[in-house]
Amino acid sequence: DNFSARGTLNLNLFKGFKLTANVGYDLSNMRMTDHMNQLHGDASKVGGRTYKSNARMQSFTANQIANYGTSIGAHSFDVMVGHETYSFIYNYDFTHKYKFYTLGNPEFSNAITMADMNSYTNEHSMESYFSRLNYDYNDKYYFSASLRTDSSSKFHPDHRRGTFWSVGASWRMTQEEWLKDVKWLSDMKIRASYGITGNNNIGDYAAIGIMENANYVLGTGTGNIVNGAAQKSFSNADLTWEKTRQTDLGFEISVLDSHLSLSLDLYYRKTTDLLMNVDIPTITGFDKAMQNIGKMRNKGLEITLSGTPFRNKDFTWVATGNISVNRNKV
Repeated sequence: DNFSARGTLNLNLFKGFKLTANVGYDLSNMRMTDHMNQLHGDASKVGGRTYKSNARMQSFTANQIANYGTSIGAHSFDVMVGHETYSFIYNYDFTHKYKFYTLGNPEFSNAITMADMNSYTNEHSMESYFSRLNYDYNDKYYFSASLRTDSSSKFHPDHRRGTFWSVGASWRMTQEEWLKDVKWLSDMKIRASYGITGNNNIGDYAAIGIMENANYVLGTGTGNIVNGAAQKSFSNADLTWEKTRQTDLGFEISVLDSHLSLSLDLYYRKTTDLLMNVDIPTITGFDKAMQNIGKMRNKGLEITLSGTPFRNKDFTWVATGNISVNRNKV
């Protein structure tokens, strides 16, 4: 069964100023029973068997956003600040029993022997603060900037917070007086941007050493098998955000009443502190460990050409082609 709920509250306190609150909750439950009777198949050797599992997923998101926008003469700007929290919980349990009393009853009360039982919980959360500024002058010069800070439970408390930002600017050249009389030129713009983003796409407990059930033989000869626990994964308290820095340069031009347009984009992207599960010496007791290691560089050029051979109020024919050149290095 599944359940989803969403809620939104908007408050317009005065002209140009708006407060918004959003909340969302999702719940998913899945129950499975797999029964093999004692008469047929592999389960007949053990008097029948039943597997039961239950999985429950919950996620909760809440954000609060404030927006203010206004125009003063040829100047226009809007500012946004906000806060968001997100949490995710996954619960799972599994049980296996065999040797059933009666035929046709798959419930555990009808079985004698417990073969296996296990359960676990995975959870992670994120808290974020973010802001954005957009400004333009006379629909000619544009500037934007953003700043956010995210705190992820997937990392050690000393390294959970990452701060990321971006800036961008563009110049709409066709708004200049010295180009307004060029009739064949519909629009022309150059733009540039630079920004840093983060990635925390790792397991919920990748930064800590996880324990798991393990059997151990005590005594000499065949000995006695006893239950215990052993460390399953290698801990890394220094694990932190993977970071990508990207620079973009662009040029756009549209001519002949926008019947023909050309777009050129250059980009350079460098990713550092890559989150990778790398091989380590087995003398440590493990063969792999999650680490921030390595760098990756991407750069390229993208060219897009669009044309509108025919256009009227009832029909428009648009043709588009593009070329991309990309280079990657790890």
